[in-house]
Amino acid sequence: MSLSPDEAAQALRQIDAAERLSRQYRRYRYAAPQLYLWSVLWLFGYGGTALRPDAAGWVWGGISVVWALATALMWRRASDARTVAGSQRQFAIRARRLIGSLGIYVLLLVGTAVILHPRGDQIGALIPLLVAIVYLGAGVWGAGPRFAWIGAGLAALTIGAYVWAPGLFLWIMAVVGGGAL
Repeated sequence: MSLSPDEAAQALRQIDAAERLSRQYRRYRYAAPQLYLWSVLWLFGYGGTALRPDAAGWVWGGISVVWALATALMWRRASDARTVAGSQRQFAIRARRLIGSLGIYVLLLVGTAVILHPRGDQIGALIPLLVAIVYLGAGVWGAGPRFAWIGAGLAALTIGAYVWAPGLFLWIMAVVGGGAL
């Protein structure tokens, strides 16, 4: 049985589509633990800040430490699994890219804070908007449409809460922002 050129081309398109979809779902699988972690940390961070605005620095400092430790554990487990699978080199490349991206993100955040001096709810809105930009960018540049939807939803919720419910902004960000992630 031989294939016609059209049938062969169609089969190759189907293979290519399956490969793209597989890569996309793999990205979602790798991102899911971070999204779950951040949704919980976000809830505690904004909730804690709403309860004790005077301790916001301590709340977010503690959350940053918890995030760093949890991420290191996740990377360690992922590294062990990838070593067994034989792709340690690919993991190292991705880890360097992630660390570089986080460095750029921190530079942007610190630069914005130094130049604009946001305070209170302003910084509470700025950070989620920067996170939304990262997710939107990832979704637009090929990581998958779910990332773009997460970014768009987070941006809309942040702006909406900041503009239309300033007195409840921190609580809304705790529940809705954490839920968006």
